[in-house]
Amino acid sequence: MVIFIKFFNKLLFLLEIVALSVFAFFVHCWMGIIYFRSAFVKLNNWENTVMLFEYEYKTLLLSPAVAAFLSTSVELICPILLFIGLFTRLAVLPMLVVVLVIQYTYLDLKEHYYWVILLSFLLCYGSGYFSCDRIIRNCFIIK
Repeated sequence: MVIFIKFFNKLLFLLEIVALSVFAFFVHCWMGIIYFRSAFVKLNNWENTVMLFEYEYKTLLLSPAVAAFLSTSVELICPILLFIGLFTRLAVLPMLVVVLVIQYTYLDLKEHYYWVILLSFLLCYGSGYFSCDRIIRNCFIIK
């Protein structure tokens, strides 16, 4: 009976690691694609992007050109970090800021709440088993 319980505990632990890591991987890809597409739309016509930040989004603290540059930079760099699973928690923070700014200043969509939940999952859980973060962590942790 003890052997069965130990086996069952190891099996549950393995399933937990695999299931959460696979879910984290899909969340990385999903959120990365959403942000990456947004960045390419902005880059296709930069003049319109700056004009949108000037007249439509009405950034109060930053000039429209600076706000457009920062937003596009976040939408280009952070998804790449998510795709490879490098500095996942650090990459998620500016993505959360962008989605919260969009939600509360410009466009109120229920979709954004799901994005916040998924990004918060990555912030709390990390990149999972299939990532560069895990490889780096295993190389530098002294056992």
